[in-house]
Amino acid sequence: MSKTQSDSPLQVEPISTLPEFLQQLIRTGKYTDVELIVGPDDVKKSFNAHKMVLAARSDVFDAMFYGPLKETSDVIHLPDCDPDAFKYVLNFVYTDAMGSLPTHLILPVLYIARKYLLPKLQQPEYILERALNKINVCNILNQGLASDEKEVVRYCLFYFCMHAGDILKLDEFTLSSKAAIDLIVKQSILNVEKEVEVFEALCRWANLQCEMGGVPNTPDNVRQYLGDALYHVRFTKMTQEELVKIVRPSGLLATETRGRKLYKVTFSYVGGSSNDYYFYFKLKVKSFMVLSNVQFSYDSFYGSIPMGRTAILYEGNREMTLGVSASKDICHGYDLIRSPILRPGVTYYLCLFPTFTHKAGTSKLVWEAPPADERVEELQVYVDVNNSGTYDSFGCLRLFCCDIED
Repeated sequence: MSKTQSDSPLQVEPISTLPEFLQQLIRTGKYTDVELIVGPDDVKKSFNAHKMVLAARSDVFDAMFYGPLKETSDVIHLPDCDPDAFKYVLNFVYTDAMGSLPTHLILPVLYIARKYLLPKLQQPEYILERALNKINVCNILNQGLASDEKEVVRYCLFYFCMHAGDILKLDEFTLSSKAAIDLIVKQSILNVEKEVEVFEALCRWANLQCEMGGVPNTPDNVRQYLGDALYHVRFTKMTQEELVKIVRPSGLLATETRGRKLYKVTFSYVGGSSNDYYFYFKLKVKSFMVLSNVQFSYDSFYGSIPMGRTAILYEGNREMTLGVSASKDICHGYDLIRSPILRPGVTYYLCLFPTFTHKAGTSKLVWEAPPADERVEELQVYVDVNNSGTYDSFGCLRLFCCDIED
């Protein structure tokens, strides 16, 4: 008799993929042969698992269940592991998937993955690229710093820098630790439209610290909470309008002013034939100052010939072209179009070139800066001839350590 369709073996489609089948096994507890008691006594939880699956995924479990010194009991205690984190780790072992990992479990999961040598999962990048977002990055950065997880900190800082413009506006930023704040402001690249956004975010953070500390948010208290972080704000990147309307009203950089101070630096030199002279200033200040004008006055018999002018300020590896405004007496002054704020504890180099062509005689240089309660800490002047890179040409140009006068 010929077979009919009803006589044929029943064709059954697979009900799941292998990861789904394994997930079903761990969920139902079918065929399990080991019990894992995870966590300290007050929060411990029990998980049933399969030795073969655990051993196939972890060399540590392989040695535990099948090595020469294998465990003889089918009940294993793991008191140093977070039970909630272990649930996610166990799901990863069976399915190779993480799921949505809560922020507070990221480091506990990483600890377990490293302890049991789980491929991929023990790499911070694998977890963070799936769990990190603009809302939780500051929280995870705090945890990474507290646990000395350098790779976690590095990845969080990279993510923060890429999305700084959005993160700085969030309330979650104000919950950053002081250590996190110090690291963030030191980053060379923060992806913000305007540097003033960094300043405003720091002010909001410090105001919250004052509130939580039960102290008024006066400029002194805000400055105390910010500490060195304030010095790393790039005020030189801000516009004059931002400095006037946002920075100045905060009072964080303001000191009591008693009128404009004019710092005079006098030095003499004797020239030979006509040369181009370039001036380089090495400058350190004791308090915040705004560099607004550099002015030359010449007590010279032969006078001078005006030339094109450029002013560049160097702060470490950062360079800022300040520009100069037009003046009737173009030879005798540098009225800076951009007025950078000089920070204490930082060495600046101000380069003015080309300045003027001068034949011989004695000249006086005047450097003018806005008020400051404390004096300039250090000001040295280098003079270069014909941009030669030597500062003692013809035996007549020397380095001067200049005295500051009121």
